[in-house]
Amino acid sequence: MLLKIFIIVFYCVLFFAPGCTLHKKIITGESYLLKSWVLDKNINKFISPNYTKDRKFWSLDSMIIAEGQLINIKEDEVGKESWSVEVNKYTFIDLRSRSFYEYTTFTDTAKIIDKFSQPDTGRVKGGWGFFSTQSAIQLENMTIVPDTIIKNIVYKRVKSFRMIQGASGTQKELQFGYFRCDKKNSIYKLDNPLSKKMGCPVVRIEKFYPELKSGIAYEIEFLPDKLTPEKVKIFATWKKNAKNNPVNN
Repeated sequence: MLLKIFIIVFYCVLFFAPGCTLHKKIITGESYLLKSWVLDKNINKFISPNYTKDRKFWSLDSMIIAEGQLINIKEDEVGKESWSVEVNKYTFIDLRSRSFYEYTTFTDTAKIIDKFSQPDTGRVKGGWGFFSTQSAIQLENMTIVPDTIIKNIVYKRVKSFRMIQGASGTQKELQFGYFRCDKKNSIYKLDNPLSKKMGCPVVRIEKFYPELKSGIAYEIEFLPDKLTPEKVKIFATWKKNAKNNPVNN
């Protein structure tokens, strides 16, 4: 029960390349998965938690399209619980204007169902923290630790901590940030202030709670597939839609 509460609280807490012969721009863009885990204290390893699944994102220039998810939880006649996660909408994000547009389908004929902007401070709809100035890593206590290699990828790392108030009193939260300096041009990062400070995007964050023997982690996984012509067309159409339907602040 405590693990379920912990997970729910956690969750209630993204190019162009020059051509040669014709001097055109080749549109490639990027695609990602936003992944998350909880620490299984029995095996001391991160595992995928219930009530969530990896979320997919696509980016092009200064625009992002992100999956929205709906969690379905059911109980049968004997109280056995089952759950599923479905993609129920897509959010188009214009980083230049800080505007957000929601669609129910990932098509160039989809209609806008909602639009909004993101404030400088306070709670944001959908949890989109793309412009946050709050660091997930405590910068005052931060130290640089040795690089690590995971699946042939070199990650720079930092370590930090902070003291938090828990149900049983003050507890320590250990924090680790992972950076990919081979992705310096990526517009999607997990920690804006720390990415700016280190010069490379934060792509993974781990937090451990020794007193509770628990932990959480989340990560951006860069996918090898580039944008298809169909997705490029959707970006162009939704960009036009945004221009014709500005968000009134």
